[in-house]
Amino acid sequence: MTLFNPLGGTAAVLTWDAQAATMRVNGDVQHHPSLNALISRAIGTEIPVGALFGWLAGELAVAEGWNPDLSQHANGRILAKRTSPAPPVELRLVLENE
Repeated sequence: MTLFNPLGGTAAVLTWDAQAATMRVNGDVQHHPSLNALISRAIGTEIPVGALFGWLAGELAVAEGWNPDLSQHANGRILAKRTSPAPPVELRLVLENE
């Protein structure tokens, strides 16, 4: 998975399997025991990875404390807000089709 910054440059490249996850940023490679651990380290908080993949597929997956808004999924946009536990988190995704 490639993550882009708001200007369209590559922010990070994530790869994972059942045993490990790797993040490449500007030539630096970080290894983590799982995708959950990688994401927590990268953004500073946990997100519901299982639900995230459902949201990416346009499915209204349930995750405790999170309120996903998929109303713009057809336009390639997803918004999910975490209300608990504190602090609140807002996750905004813009999907790019290749």
